[in-house]
Amino acid sequence: MLNKKKKILGLAGCLTFLIFVLVTGKLNAQATSVNVETIQKRYKGKWPKSITYIKQIRRDQYGRSQEGKEYRADLYPGLHRIDNGDPGDGNASIIKGDSLFLFKAYQSSGRFVNNRYPDEYILGDIYYDAIDDVKKYLISNGVDLNKSCFGMWEGRKVYVLGATNTEGKSGVQIWYELQGLYPVRFIDFFGRRVRDTRYKIKTYGPVWFPVAAQQFISGKHVEDATYSNVTINASINADIFDIQKFGTSHWYKQP
Repeated sequence: MLNKKKKILGLAGCLTFLIFVLVTGKLNAQATSVNVETIQKRYKGKWPKSITYIKQIRRDQYGRSQEGKEYRADLYPGLHRIDNGDPGDGNASIIKGDSLFLFKAYQSSGRFVNNRYPDEYILGDIYYDAIDDVKKYLISNGVDLNKSCFGMWEGRKVYVLGATNTEGKSGVQIWYELQGLYPVRFIDFFGRRVRDTRYKIKTYGPVWFPVAAQQFISGKHVEDATYSNVTINASINADIFDIQKFGTSHWYKQP
């Protein structure tokens, strides 16, 4: 009787190991076929020419809460406008490639160098740059393209660019949902602190865009963002990006 139980337990163990090998092997095969080129290729040529949306942000940090609303317009490649608060207040940032123009109460605060942040770059501009420029950009922002892995996260298969494990403890990392190849997580570091941004994605036909995001600093939940009024291939008057015409037009129409 004891020997029979041992045989059953042995078979169960072998079966569990076999399932693990099959699942791991399948993930390995999928992961080895994913890289920066395949990520960009999935949506290059399909990504919309323009997107408008409203981003509502709530941040709880250092013992205080802050809420804000951003009215955003993206005209690819390289043109972005962010109005902070009511568009009628005239507080905005206009981005033209590597240049950033700031306005406060309709008055120009000058021209600055635009540091394109990776967590924004992966939400659109990546699909318009040449692949060599994409690689240079990611490398310059700390993503090690020689490191990648696969795994499971929140019940789905993911491909991680910039790390060899899913511990999220070292290196700038971009996590992609393996089937849709859209970003679901971005991890970077400043000092000894870990900044972890997690996206909830919604598909719009052949493309996608966030509907929500959460940010954690060294494991502490500090920010929630929601994306509403998302319009894909919105009709945008290019004048809203014209520095000399600032204040004469806006994409958002009050309901």
